[in-house]
Amino acid sequence: MRIQHPFARRIVIAFTLMAMLLSGLFSLGIVVIVNSTEKRLATQDLKRELDILLEHDIAQGESPV
Repeated sequence: MRIQHPFARRIVIAFTLMAMLLSGLFSLGIVVIVNSTEKRLATQDLKRELDILLEHDIAQGESPV
């Protein structure tokens, strides 16, 4: 036999599960955004440093290789 839960309890369970699902999706979204932003900023910073070093080497008359 299947036990029928009261309507109020089913609503509480539904809202709890929905809140857990929503918070999980938000957390996953934040992790993805932070990782992509961090990767983009690190790439820009490394490119800027490389450009500075290359300009310095060229100004000194050295080979950039």
